[in-house]
Amino acid sequence: MKQSDVKNDNLSRKRPVRRIVAAAAVILAVFICLSFIGAGIIFELIFRRTETTGNIYEYSRSDAEKYPRSEIEIISGNERLFGHVYDVPDSRGVVLLCSGFHENTECHLPEVFFLADSGYDVVTFDFTGHGRSSGSGINGFSQARSDVNAALEYIRSNEVLSCEPVFLLGYSMGAYAAAASLSGNGDVRGAVCISAFNDPLGYMYSTGISHAGPIASLGIPFLWMWSRIRCGEEHGLTAIDSINESGIPVLVLYGSDDKTVPPDQSLYAKENECTAPGSTFVLVTEPERNRHMTILMSESSAAEMKNGAVDDADKVVLDSGMKELILGFLENCA
Repeated sequence: MKQSDVKNDNLSRKRPVRRIVAAAAVILAVFICLSFIGAGIIFELIFRRTETTGNIYEYSRSDAEKYPRSEIEIISGNERLFGHVYDVPDSRGVVLLCSGFHENTECHLPEVFFLADSGYDVVTFDFTGHGRSSGSGINGFSQARSDVNAALEYIRSNEVLSCEPVFLLGYSMGAYAAAASLSGNGDVRGAVCISAFNDPLGYMYSTGISHAGPIASLGIPFLWMWSRIRCGEEHGLTAIDSINESGIPVLVLYGSDDKTVPPDQSLYAKENECTAPGSTFVLVTEPERNRHMTILMSESSAAEMKNGAVDDADKVVLDSGMKELILGFLENCA
C-alpha cells in the first residue's frame, strides 16, 4: 500500500471522530445557551410580582382608634416602598417589622399590635415588588436586604424615631434580610429572626431539588450566574456571616415542622457557628405551632389558621411564652 493511501485511510478514520467532537461541542454550546436563558426566565418567574399569598388581616376602624398609624414612603434605589409607622406614647424603642416572601404590611398586624401594646413603635413596609410598593418584582433575596437597609435609613432620618433604640423582627425572607443587614448597621440593638433561611443560594438550590429532583442541579450554576448579575457581589451573603461580623445578638425561632425552609437550610441550623454574644436559638416543637408561619401563635390560633384564613387580627392569640421570650430579648438588647 502506498504511503499516500495510508494517510488517506488515517484521515478517513479521524473524520468521524472530529465530527463527533464538533457535534458534541455544538450540543454543549446550545445546552449552555438554553440553560442560561432558561435560568433567567426561571429567576424572573420566581421573583416576579404576584398576589399576596400570606394571610391578610383587615385594619378596622377600631384598630385605627387603638393603634393609630401614618403612611410613609421609603426610597430604596429606584423603587418607592410603601409602609406605616405605628406610634405609641413614651416608646421603649422602634421595631422594624420585615414580612415574608409574597406578603405585605397587613400580614402581621397581630405582631404589630402586640409590640405596640408592649410600648414599642413599629415600622412596617412592603418589599420591592410586593403590596403597594413599586417594582415589577423583587430583584432576588439580596434586594430584600437592600430594602431593609433603606428602611433603617428612613428611621435614622426621622426626627422622633432616630432617638429610639432600633430592633428588627422578620419572618422567612424578611428574617433573612434582617439578619443579613446587621453587618452594615451597627446601631441596631438586636434582631428577632423567625423561620429564616441562612443562605439564599443554598435555599434556592434546595427548593429546586424538592420540586424538580436531581435534574435541578444542572440549572443551579446558571441561577447563580443570574443572581450574581442581578444582585451584585453580595448575592450570596449568608445570614450567619452577617450576624457574626456585626456581633449583634439575635433571637432565632424555627419550627420543627417547617415545610418551607428545610432544617439544613435554616438559620437555626447554624446555632453552633454563631459568635454574637447574647444570641438565643429556639426550636418550637409544639403541634400546630411548629410550622413556618405559626410559631408565635397559640396552639388554638395556629389550628384555626391551618383550617382557614382568619381576617380579624384581634382574634389571633399569640403564645404567651413567645411574647415573654421576645420582650425579654428586646429588653436585654436595649
